[in-house]
Amino acid sequence: MPAALDAVAALKGRWAGVTERASLDHPAVNVPASDLLGVLAALRDEHGYDLLADVTGVDWTPGPRPRFTVVYHLFSTTSHDYVRVAADCADDASPEMPTATGLWRGADWHEREVFDMFGIRFPGHPDLRRILMWDEYPHFPLRKDFPLLSRTVHDRPIVYLDSASSALQPHAVIDSMAHYYETTHANVHRGVYATAEESTNLYENARLVVGRFIGAPDPAHEIVFTKNTTESINLVAHTWARANLHSGDSILLTEMEHH
Repeated sequence: MPAALDAVAALKGRWAGVTERASLDHPAVNVPASDLLGVLAALRDEHGYDLLADVTGVDWTPGPRPRFTVVYHLFSTTSHDYVRVAADCADDASPEMPTATGLWRGADWHEREVFDMFGIRFPGHPDLRRILMWDEYPHFPLRKDFPLLSRTVHDRPIVYLDSASSALQPHAVIDSMAHYYETTHANVHRGVYATAEESTNLYENARLVVGRFIGAPDPAHEIVFTKNTTESINLVAHTWARANLHSGDSILLTEMEHH
């Protein structure tokens, strides 16, 4: 720990923009994005923090600004302690941070994961591709994109546990629905005019996206849309169950099936 505190003091003396960051475990600093690579290089070359243990992101929700922060965890294999470095992304709409792959080759996969999960780009990265989600996936799973969860109820952050009944909608869905109703709304599979054809194409493409997400071998013919879980269960009951269940058969349900 003393080595980490000495490193933090040296950074603050060298870069005016470096400030201490509140932390419950290891010493941490806030660094302007413009100074990030210099600070990381100094920690590696002058203070012995030779291992980039992890790179992650933080989404502070669409309210606070800046919205996105990139966090670097550095470990010294000599003093066996950590230093945490945090840098804010200047642009909420198109967040980015300089790549650290020139300092650590291992930053390659770390930064790809941050890009994949948060949508933060790293200019200069040699191969910034998605690493967990497929290339055509349009969203970023770890963004705090559910606006209702930013509410405070009874002086506490809201906790929502009723998704099985009414799933919350993320910004991407809300925005897509608003765009659809403003520009394309029409009968699906029934009209021969332009917006009806556009609506049908969007509807069928959604079937393909959902199918790829759950691994359906033939999404165009295997994905059936219903309006809710109850209708889905009833559809199974009146199709598969009528053909396969007989008098005297038993149906096992969990205690969670309360309806």
